[in-house]
Amino acid sequence: VDVQIGLGETTNLDFPINSCYGFNYSQQIYLQDELNDAGGGPGLITKIRFFYASGGTIFSEWKSWTIYLGNTTKASFFNSSNWVPADQLTQVFSGDLPTPVAGTWLEITLQTPFNYTGDNIVVAVNETSPGYSCTAAWRSFNSGSNRGIYYYDDINNPDPANPPSGYLNSVIAQIQFDMAAYIPVNPPNCAQVISPLNNQTVLLDQTLSWKSGGGAPTSYDIYFGTSNPPEFIQNQSETT
Repeated sequence: VDVQIGLGETTNLDFPINSCYGFNYSQQIYLQDELNDAGGGPGLITKIRFFYASGGTIFSEWKSWTIYLGNTTKASFFNSSNWVPADQLTQVFSGDLPTPVAGTWLEITLQTPFNYTGDNIVVAVNETSPGYSCTAAWRSFNSGSNRGIYYYDDINNPDPANPPSGYLNSVIAQIQFDMAAYIPVNPPNCAQVISPLNNQTVLLDQTLSWKSGGGAPTSYDIYFGTSNPPEFIQNQSETT
């Protein structure tokens, strides 16, 4: 299944890399709720895609990437040194990109499929081609908080194991994850209440809402009352 996060026509120059500089390292966080809302869940990620908005096909100065993915509870970066540590990341690709075509998704097949377990996910890119070419613009979206951190330099190639202080941004790249079909082995996690709050009185005709707690549920059973057995609605696919 293809899971896309981010919509619109906005573009940026910094994520996943800034081609105007010789070397780049960036990390971006995509939230569990965003993956769930787009139809994703725990399973294997086999491909990722970034939308190459413009820039032509001259990309020899920025074609060599190493990509890392990681499961994380981090939801944003709180300062310019708050990188997700390298030991929490898994290298999934290293080499030259396929030739990008402006106005299309740049698809990268992972050499090592990544086991996404249902938390937030961090996508890290280290661009290591010497030289630069100010060509690449990437389709993006405003995530609402500092969910992107990046560093670039013409001379210093940053070490992902010890990256220098960088820059924060709330505008990050739109992305697609190609996720293999997930077959649950264990029961899904408990649903998480949104409204009304736990232990709050429920009024007649009040809307109930909740969200997945992870583990790829396909439906929900809702129980009412104190009778034994209680009244219930089964196989509710929506979360309201």
